[in-house]
Amino acid sequence: MELPKIKNIKYFLIPIVLIVILAICETYPLYGRFAYPLSWDIWYHMRIVENLSNGYFIFDPVSFGPEGRIHTYPPLFHILLVGLYKIINLRGLSIMDAARIMPAILFPLSAISTFLLICAGAFFFARGDREMSRILFIGGLISMSALIIWSIVFVKRNA
Repeated sequence: MELPKIKNIKYFLIPIVLIVILAICETYPLYGRFAYPLSWDIWYHMRIVENLSNGYFIFDPVSFGPEGRIHTYPPLFHILLVGLYKIINLRGLSIMDAARIMPAILFPLSAISTFLLICAGAFFFARGDREMSRILFIGGLISMSALIIWSIVFVKRNA
């Protein structure tokens, strides 16, 4: 698989820039509107991030009473939240601010990955690999429909 030619790179950059602008326009105004994160689950994730910051990488000492338990979620979201928290903590902001900013970062990333998944499907379709292109197109359509449904529900719920 070769990279796109320099003259064709605009066909990737223009949609990615538009995706980022539209996604930030949809999610960032909620940051100034609400004082707390917009989910029940984020409180658990903020505690896990505090545990990771304090050196508890595999074990959650607070869950389930005095015994604790191992982490039940895959760590990618927590790693991203820790990284964002470390960056904005330099400016004196809290973990709650990081949790409030996180949707404005994750929504464009998920939309970009959907766009690249569909582009990869088109690339394999052009090469004649119909089976791989079907898999990528279906995966792109599933993630695109999930993004659209999440966007509608999220905006209606917080309007």
